[in-house]
Amino acid sequence: MDLLTVEDGDVVLSIPMYFRKRRGKMAMVLESQLKAVDATTLTSDPVLVEYARARTFLKMLDRCESKNATELAIKYGIDRGNFTRILRMALVSPRIIHAIMQGTAPREVTINRLQQLDMLDWEEQERAVGLGGLG
Repeated sequence: MDLLTVEDGDVVLSIPMYFRKRRGKMAMVLESQLKAVDATTLTSDPVLVEYARARTFLKMLDRCESKNATELAIKYGIDRGNFTRILRMALVSPRIIHAIMQGTAPREVTINRLQQLDMLDWEEQERAVGLGGLG
């Protein structure tokens, strides 16, 4: 796994993998650990879905698709307070997101818990959820 921060602040997470069919479902197989992740897990895990929404909204704000967060929240029919909570997920450590994808994150790693950690740097976030040994 490679992490790269680009000029605009986005983080690119590169994970060597390939896809194959397993028991009638598409599965992602990581080369480094040879651990299959059921593709439906990536779209059904609420933390990963909320993270993807947050990253999408943040990119929309960065590209000035709306004047401000309030306008974007109204456009998508989301209460301003909820919209702010969603955006906090964009600040979660990529290593935490990776651990969730791998199924190695502690059960206590929930949307609410991660939204409380948005003011911490990534290493502090990882320690707070019990992943301090990563990296």
